[in-house]
Formats: sequence, structure tokens, C-alpha cells
Amino acid sequence: MPGVNVDTLIRAHVDRGEYMAAADLCRQWRGHFPDSPDALHESGGVALLVGDAAGAIGFFRAADAVRPSASTRFHLAYAHLLERDFTAAEAVCRSISSAPDISPQKLANVQEMLGDIALVRSIAQLPAVTGREGPRDAWEQAAASAMDTLQPHAGLSVVFFHVGGTLHPFRKVTVDYTGILLESMRAARAQHPDAAIVLLTDMITDTSAFAGLARVARCDLDANFLMYSRMRSYRALAMTGKLTGAVLFLDTDVHLHRPFTPIFTGDFDVGLTYRNEVGQWHMPVNEGVMLASSGAAPALRRFFDATLTLYETLAATPAAHARYGFDVRRWRGGQLSLAKFIDWSTPPLAPDLRDIAGVRVKFLPCTEYNYTVRKGVDPAALVGKWALHYKGDVKVAG
Repeated sequence: MPGVNVDTLIRAHVDRGEYMAAADLCRQWRGHFPDSPDALHESGGVALLVGDAAGAIGFFRAADAVRPSASTRFHLAYAHLLERDFTAAEAVCRSISSAPDISPQKLANVQEMLGDIALVRSIAQLPAVTGREGPRDAWEQAAASAMDTLQPHAGLSVVFFHVGGTLHPFRKVTVDYTGILLESMRAARAQHPDAAIVLLTDMITDTSAFAGLARVARCDLDANFLMYSRMRSYRALAMTGKLTGAVLFLDTDVHLHRPFTPIFTGDFDVGLTYRNEVGQWHMPVNEGVMLASSGAAPALRRFFDATLTLYETLAATPAAHARYGFDVRRWRGGQLSLAKFIDWSTPPLAPDLRDIAGVRVKFLPCTEYNYTVRKGVDPAALVGKWALHYKGDVKVAG
């Protein structure tokens, strides 16, 4: 063990999903160097991966006692959050400012985490909902009628939502969203030649680039609240009864990398992709890839009933606006509503299949089924991934 780069070996096991092997190496490392803060910190990280939040708290505390560190305290706060101990997490966050390796960026991260804690505390108090059956209003009834022109498809349907424009809503940079969506559609067609590709859009977006590739359904959308409009459109589509087979709901920047056919053989209604990341603890589900199994149309409607009701409820809370400074119907609200729907509980601290509001929800790790592609990524890292998500700078055109 001495002289070996154990940290590299542990991370290699983690990257391959060999968590027990990683935990065993951590034990050996601590056996040789019981007071090593690096060994203790890595042990805490591996403990989180195997669902042992209490053990992770012990390791991170021990590491910080030997060598105080802002990074270790961030992970300690995260472990407390996984146990829903907001008070302890807040106390750890406030202690980070005294860490020897503190920096302006880390201080900013502390403020973000404290803001996220306040927001989740507020949202967590909202009542659980089961949604409302039928059209909510005249808009939804009209949207469902417009989508009723789509032909029923018994096989897989791949659904995209797109509204024309090239300016990123927050970063004020130009993005070729049409070109990106076209590549995503082609990737979907390559993996599923017989799938029906469905594009939900507004009344004016030019869809000529997708002719012969996608079935287009138009409805009157509010461009000021695109993310909210997307979930409303998904629900309206579910109400039509046209989605009789399996369904994949994809962000426009998601490329299917493998056929999803084997995934739909499981006993579930809706599939959600989750991420266990310190900076995303308050939004553990990424809505860029969502699934519905064949025959799950009634459950899919219940799912969108519940999540859309949560969306509307949390968007009206002062805490949501205080955290972001804008109406979360523009951004963030979808993933926050999904987080509330699952009660912020994902594997390994929760089962990977469970019943939520009458919907059998299957949890799939983003690391495999909704993989975020970074700039300069090693192509070998993409081998075997089911779906590739080209976020942020990776998709910026200028």
C-alpha cells in the first residue's frame, strides 16, 4: 500500500461502479495510515456511494479534525442533507468560512448551498399532491385537441420540445438550437429506426429542418415560461391517449447512444434519471431523460398531474423567487417539482423502484443513462453510455 497511488485506484473502481472494491481499498488505506485525511475523505465519499450517509459523516468529521478543509466540510454538509438534517448542514456551511483553504469561489458556493437549504426547507413543507384529472384550463384543452391530430403509435415514441430562437435564456450567447435538435433526432432515429419522433412546439417555429423526420404538434405556448410550458405540453400529450407504447422524453441536446429497448422490459411506469452530486443535491433528478413504459399511459397522466401541480404550487412560493430572483416557470421549476415529487430520495439511500402517488417509478443513474458530456472528454469515457447530454459550453455555437 505505501507508495501506491491509492486515490487513483479508488477512483478507477468508482468510475466502473465497483463500489465495494473501492470501499475495501479505503479500509486498507486507513489500516496503513489511520490518521490520513486523504484516506478518511475518500472513505467518506465511497460511503456516500454505497448509501451509508451516517458513516460518511463520521469519516468527513475525522478528516476535517486532522486537516480542516473547505472541500471536506462541503461533503460533510452534503451528507447531513442526505439525512435531511438541515440544521447540521447549515452549521457546517457557516463553519466553512473559517477553513484554511477557503477562497472567494468557495464562499460563493457556501451562499448557494445555504440558499438551496432554505428553499428545500420551504418546498418540503408543501403538501403532497396526487394531481387533477382532466384538462386544467382552456389552454390545456386546446393543446390536447391540437395534439390529437397525431397518429397513435404502438411502438416507441421519442418526444422533444422545441421553440425557435438562438439566444440562451440566461447566458446571452448564441446557440444553434435547431441544428442541435436535428442531430439529437438523427441519433434517436439511428438507435430506434422504427420509433415515432414527436416534436412539440409553438405556432410559429420553423420546423422545415425536421421534415420527414418528426411528427409536429403545435399549440399556443408562452415563450416567457418555456420550462413550465414544456411540462404542460407533456401532460397535454399524455392526455390524448396517443402514447400507447413506450415513451422517451428527451431534451433537445440529448443524443441516444444505445437502444433503450432493454430498459423498457422492467416492471415500472415512469423512469427518472438521478444524480448524486454535491452541487445538485436539491435537484437530484435531471429531466433531460424521462421514460414511460408501454401500457403505462394512465400512470403517466397521474405522474404529470402530480408534478405539474407541484410545479404551480412551488412557483408561487416566495422562497423560490427569493432563491433565484426570477419566476421558476422560466427555469429550475421542473427539476424542483420532480425533486419534491420523489421527496429528494434517490438510490443508494432509497430503492431504485418504488411507488410514488400511485406511479411505479424506476430510478436510473445519470452516469449511465443521462451522461453529461464535458469539453475535452476522453471518448473512451462514453463507451457503453445509453444517452449523452451535451449541456452548457459544449453546445454553445458562438
